Amino acid sequence: AFLFCANALAQDQFVAFDPTLTKVEYFGTQAEVTLVFGIEPGYHIQDVQNVDQGLIPTKVIWYDPTLVKSHRFEIPFYETVTLGKDMQTVISNWFKITVRLDLANLEELTGHVYYQACDDKRCFFPREAGFEVSFNDD
Repeated sequence: AFLFCANALAQDQFVAFDPTLTKVEYFGTQAEVTLVFGIEPGYHIQDVQNVDQGLIPTKVIWYDPTLVKSHRFEIPFYETVTLGKDMQTVISNWFKITVRLDLANLEELTGHVYYQACDDKRCFFPREAGFEVSFNDD
């Protein structure tokens, strides 16, 4: 039995995009962009796969999916936590999403990470952490 907390205890977000750590590499007609997200201390989010029933896996939503050729999550910090009677592998501290894009007509990359955060006692309703990377020369 999992407790989903309707009152997030004044906590709006548990994950935040850090635009200062964004890295862009160019490869001919394509670019590879690395987005970095931090997770608030004391919290973790669900993995991108292998999530127990009743929990919500982390995923990325692209506002214009036609720009994205491929993407991958890079997760350096997995934790194993006990949720109810079950052991669950979760993401803590920070993670990266690396995305390959075509440069033709590319002005910005926007979207959000859809995630479910938990602490050591409860899980919260899902949240969205937005991101935007501009490719304008201004």
